Amino acid sequence: MKVTEAQIKRWKAKYGEVYEIEVEMDEEGKDIAVGYFRKPDLNVIAAVARFAESDPVKSGIVLFENTWLGGDERIKEDDEAKLGVIQQLQGVFKAKTARLKKL
Repeated sequence: MKVTEAQIKRWKAKYGEVYEIEVEMDEEGKDIAVGYFRKPDLNVIAAVARFAESDPVKSGIVLFENTWLGGDERIKEDDEAKLGVIQQLQGVFKAKTARLKKL
């Protein structure tokens, strides 16, 4: 799927943050596949957490499938490419620092 700037704009309007992830599909790094992903929300994080301890691979697949927006379909079909993307996606959702103060 060829992704246009207009499509990226629509995704940003709908999902907020959108990430482009490049995956080297060959050993030389000359064949690059690009995928687009949205930032996971709490519903996705909850689904991922259900499998985090018992089946970390399944957990990663849930993250991938629930944040994929489009791009080079080879990423979805190649397990090594998918794993590389999952590693990048795991660092996207971060809790913000909060402070508790007793009043």
